[in-house]
Amino acid sequence: MIKKFLLFAPLVVGLLIWGCSRPADALQSEIVPIGSHIFTRAEVYQMLQSNGVTCSFTLTDETYIAPEADWVKNQYSSKLTKFLFDYNLHHWTKESSDCDDISRAAATYGSILFHNSKSRPKGHGFLFGEYHYIKAGAGGHAINVIIVKDGTNYRLMFYEPQVKYEVTLSELERFNGSLWVRF
Repeated sequence: MIKKFLLFAPLVVGLLIWGCSRPADALQSEIVPIGSHIFTRAEVYQMLQSNGVTCSFTLTDETYIAPEADWVKNQYSSKLTKFLFDYNLHHWTKESSDCDDISRAAATYGSILFHNSKSRPKGHGFLFGEYHYIKAGAGGHAINVIIVKDGTNYRLMFYEPQVKYEVTLSELERFNGSLWVRF
C-alpha cells in the first residue's frame, strides 16, 4: 500500500499544484498597450452619445484610459478564453452563466489585467465596460463596450465576449435599443 502511494504521490502533488496555480496564471501581469489620452467623464459621455448610445450611463471614475484595439482583438481575446475556462464560465447556462454574467466577467477580467499591468498609469479607470441592449429579433442581450485606440484615433468598439470578437450593432440597437452602460 505504501509503495503504491509513493509511486503516485508525485503525480498527485503535481496535479494539486497545477490545479491550484492555473486560475492565477490568467491574472498575471503583462503590459496592456494603452493610448496616451486620458479621458474625462464628459469625454466618455460625448463619445458614447456621438455613437448613438443614448441610454443611462454609470461612470464610476473621474478619468479613464483606453486599451489599444489590436490588444483587445488578439492578446485579450485569447487570454479571456483561458480565463473563462479556468473559472468554468465557458459554457452558456441560462440565468447563471449567460450573456450578462459573461460580459461582466469579461469587463472585470479586462480591468484586472489593466490593474496588474506594468505599464498602467495610476489613478485612472479602464474604458472596458458592459453594454446591455435590445438585440434585434432576440430580446435583451449583454456584451462589452470599449473605447479603444485604433491607430491614431479613438473609437467605440462593441465586443461579444461569448465568441470573442468585435460586433457591429444596428442603428436601432444603438439608438433605441440601448438599456444601460457601465464603465
